[in-house]
Amino acid sequence: MRFIGKGIIVTGSNSGIGKATALLFAKEGANVLIHGRDLNSLEQTLEECKAVGLGTAKFAVVQGSFDNKDLIKKIHDTAVSEFGRIDVLVNNAGQAEIGSSLTTTEDSFDRQMHLLLKVPIFLSQMCFSHLKKSKGNIVNISSIAGIRASSRDSFSYAIAKAALNQFTQCAGIEYGAEGVRVNAVCPGYIRTNMGLKSESSVNNLAEANARYDEIAKAVPTKKVGTAEEAAKLIVFLASEDASMMNGACVVQDGGHSLMGLDNQTIENAAKCN
Repeated sequence: MRFIGKGIIVTGSNSGIGKATALLFAKEGANVLIHGRDLNSLEQTLEECKAVGLGTAKFAVVQGSFDNKDLIKKIHDTAVSEFGRIDVLVNNAGQAEIGSSLTTTEDSFDRQMHLLLKVPIFLSQMCFSHLKKSKGNIVNISSIAGIRASSRDSFSYAIAKAALNQFTQCAGIEYGAEGVRVNAVCPGYIRTNMGLKSESSVNNLAEANARYDEIAKAVPTKKVGTAEEAAKLIVFLASEDASMMNGACVVQDGGHSLMGLDNQTIENAAKCN
């Protein structure tokens, strides 16, 4: 157990990658702040964390949308009051909105920039003094969409994730000089609720799984990822086992970004298989 007694914040941790990450930190003995918008799924995640965590561990819950600008401070203040320290910040909260470079609206673009870029930057700033004191670190959850151009309808999302990678590297220099490592994970396709919602071509779970099976044919390893696989990498980066990793944007996509991300590549791969 590498995180006994440590205070961990995982935004967007009521489902998907965030939930898997919160559970893995709990298994490693950490105190974990869980955040999300849906109260029912938050309460379920809380119970699951308690079930796998230490009896002495503390778990805090913050419900709310980052549309509320006071939420950043609430998350920070709750972690400090409940745990007395912040050792790891995982900036995971996210949502993809559909729209290409020709169709994205200004409102949609602004929402994506706020949630996927501004929130990680300014929550990191707010937590910095505590992370410096604990010699802690930050893990940003980015995407392969931020490192490779695509013709898919995720323009604003991709721009925000590319900027998040740049923040990771810039902060790796500045925060790193103060003893706070900053890294990012860039997952490929993951079978999560957010992944399903981002697929505008599907209407139900069966169609979504069929779509993922189609996508997997364009991946060298012939698979898409799971939230649990992403969580293992996130927790590794947050641990002392990764003490020399700083400013890294680690791709975890089975080699998908080597092959191309656009629809034509995926369709061609499907035809060849």
